[in-house]
Amino acid sequence: MALPQKTIDVEEKGDTLIVIPIGDSVSFRQADVYRDIQHILTLIQEKTYKKVLVDLNSRAYFGSMIIGAINSMSQEVKKNQGQIALCQVSDTMREVLTAMNLHQHWPMLPDRKTALKVLSVWK
Repeated sequence: MALPQKTIDVEEKGDTLIVIPIGDSVSFRQADVYRDIQHILTLIQEKTYKKVLVDLNSRAYFGSMIIGAINSMSQEVKKNQGQIALCQVSDTMREVLTAMNLHQHWPMLPDRKTALKVLSVWK
């Protein structure tokens, strides 16, 4: 029996939840990704985060599981009248998100420092 593998790291910076996918979901078991996503959604619900930053760490590509997870986080944080932003989005990932028209819903900022600065002025 394989031990659960952590697929997504989470950090708190003030009133912002920072979510960092460790790698593309294709390298992980679906159950492990799902478990980590559920944990993050619970954090957003219980602590009523209004600001979520997804740091893609300039990794080339994330598949549908991670894109779906970002969408789920976005929907959950919007229930708290909040917003989600992405940072360190690779050119390839930016093209994918643009093709899916998701670039209009999730601001994409160049780096974590800039993103946290932008998030700090959001109410």
